[in-house]
Amino acid sequence: MIETSQQIVALTAGIIKVQGAISGVHKNAKNPHFRSSYATLENVIDTARPALQEAGIAFVQAPGLVIDGSVEVTTMLVHSSGEWMKATLHVPLGKRDPQGVGSAITYGCRYSLMAMLGLPPTDDDGEAAMERQTGTPNTVTGPAIKPASSASLKRDGAWERLEIELRNDFADCHSIVALAKLRADYRVKAKDNGWPAAWLGALKNEFDLQEDALLKAETLQAGE
Repeated sequence: MIETSQQIVALTAGIIKVQGAISGVHKNAKNPHFRSSYATLENVIDTARPALQEAGIAFVQAPGLVIDGSVEVTTMLVHSSGEWMKATLHVPLGKRDPQGVGSAITYGCRYSLMAMLGLPPTDDDGEAAMERQTGTPNTVTGPAIKPASSASLKRDGAWERLEIELRNDFADCHSIVALAKLRADYRVKAKDNGWPAAWLGALKNEFDLQEDALLKAETLQAGE
């Protein structure tokens, strides 16, 4: 839910100006283990900041409490006139340790800021967009990565990259049908890359939790 100051006339005009100056945020980082790309928090901020400053808008983001396995991330837009709006996102924790909390906060900051400003992630080139629209598999040079063990991949940071990628993909899933398709896609990735059994069990748990969350959301919407 979005909260605002009593008036947001100047702030609204500023956001319109920002959206007119930025069409989207490029997916500037690539994940070699999972053959995908995503927009980093740094790129989101670097893309949005010049237009925000030109429009007299600053943004503030801060983590809050950890409640029921989710961490709160609040994003606030403040106009030079003093007008403001803010929203709080509850991000489920992949792991209940400092690394898991940090990953969730980064995810929440990135997507909250993009959502507040209406900035979608965009492809760096037309070919990538065409591949997704037509369903043509991405072409990968070299052999598929065959991890020796989940422990070695965790030391290399591969599991953390997978968690970030998974959260990015979950953010685009707004229905059980979309989640089922994503689950099938990850099964293919797991088979092609020889992911260890420990990863497969963890991924199943993540998808089951996301499915439960979507079912609860659909139930709440149906009851309204």
